[in-house]
Amino acid sequence: MAQRLAFAVSSIALALAAASKNACPKNDGEIRLGLAIRGLFSDGMLAEGDLVDAGANRGDELCQYADLAPDRTVHGIEPLPANLEYIRRSWLPGRHKIQLHQGVLGTAAGEMQVAMPRSRAAGSQMVLTRDARAKSSRSRTESIRVFSIDGLLTGSKLAFMHLDVEGFELQALRGAHRVLLRDRPPFTIELSIHGNASFTRELLSFVSALGYQCGAVDEMCGETADGRNLVCLPAGVRRRPFFVRHRLQRVTVSSVFRLASYCRDGGVCCPYGRNATEVFDPVRSRWTNCCSNRGCFSLLLSEECAATGALNTSNKDSHCGAMRDRHGPVRHRQSS
Repeated sequence: MAQRLAFAVSSIALALAAASKNACPKNDGEIRLGLAIRGLFSDGMLAEGDLVDAGANRGDELCQYADLAPDRTVHGIEPLPANLEYIRRSWLPGRHKIQLHQGVLGTAAGEMQVAMPRSRAAGSQMVLTRDARAKSSRSRTESIRVFSIDGLLTGSKLAFMHLDVEGFELQALRGAHRVLLRDRPPFTIELSIHGNASFTRELLSFVSALGYQCGAVDEMCGETADGRNLVCLPAGVRRRPFFVRHRLQRVTVSSVFRLASYCRDGGVCCPYGRNATEVFDPVRSRWTNCCSNRGCFSLLLSEECAATGALNTSNKDSHCGAMRDRHGPVRHRQSS
């Protein structure tokens, strides 16, 4: 009750201070994730402590967290200077509890060499692979700073952490191991379920070993149609009511692969296998990977299976599979 009252007081403080700062942008894409995170605040699920937004990009979520809890310190971790400058210019005025850190999260503090994006405009992303190297589409190599949550929050507690670190989730969680066991904060992670099944298993096994249970947000995210955000809550809190209230599907190391089954080998979007199927991207007017967000989503919408629930569940895929030869642009990669 006291936590809900504190949230109400914070909301009043937000309204009084609104005239001195720019309004935060609305969630245009990951709407359900945003609602679930707001629920963590309004339902009194967060203990005392700081907030962390890792992979802050342009700072949209960072801004929202600062407004949801104006009395808390909010750490924004972002490697790209253009994004940090955009945050400073757009969201810092009137939000004095935001602290920015240029770099990435990892297992331990230090530095690493990465290939930076060609674009230096605000909104660019640096996508890392698991071995700390950027994808091959990147260009100039630079040294960037690596932070660990255990090192960053030695003198304060962690109340909530949002991870959008593009393939570096496991390293970031390993670097937060001590703080997660000490403070037990809720956190979010993002993954491509079928894109790297072994990584999905390893990541969720690590989360489970920490004593956390995750609920999947029922909406696509990222560049692939099997991209999902997970909201992870520790043991000892009322997880089931929260998952039900915010329509989160409880997932385990094995059950997570039932989600987005249209991206599995033989699925609706990948009937010839993930490495041998292409779908047509109507936005870019070209053939692309079978599980690409635009191509696969367009295919699902073009089929009757979209109306029977295949976008949200896995139990309609047999019906959609029977329809795929008569609907939607799909081809074997080797065909012309």
